[in-house]
Amino acid sequence: SLEQLLRKKADLFRELAELKGINLNMVVRSDWKLYADSTLMDVLIDNLITNAINHNEKGGEIHILLNSNKLSVSNTAVRTLDNPGRIFERFYKESGASSTGLGLAIVDQVCKVAGLEIQYQHKDNKHFFEIRNATSKSL
Repeated sequence: SLEQLLRKKADLFRELAELKGINLNMVVRSDWKLYADSTLMDVLIDNLITNAINHNEKGGEIHILLNSNKLSVSNTAVRTLDNPGRIFERFYKESGASSTGLGLAIVDQVCKVAGLEIQYQHKDNKHFFEIRNATSKSL
């Protein structure tokens, strides 16, 4: 149950987000039951939420949306990425980023192992990460 995992993680990360002046919202329209390794899914959710907190702005927001075949995590980000096609590469960091460049590469690998696909898009001053079954249509 992706819903149970997301609720647990949102509760854990909400306080950290609020300390950074970020509002974390979650909307669950329906649960998504996945047949995947629970530890890997835990890592995937941790990395997506951590990324959304670390690459957000004070007073920003994180929106998590779950339905029966899609998970979307978005965060406030006025600045666009220099090289959006490289964000899932291991050790890739945007200029000025204070990260290891591993989080999204791990998310990408977990998705591949679990038969999922992740896509990134910047629109309306937000970074959007969307996860679906690899056979589903994209953004």
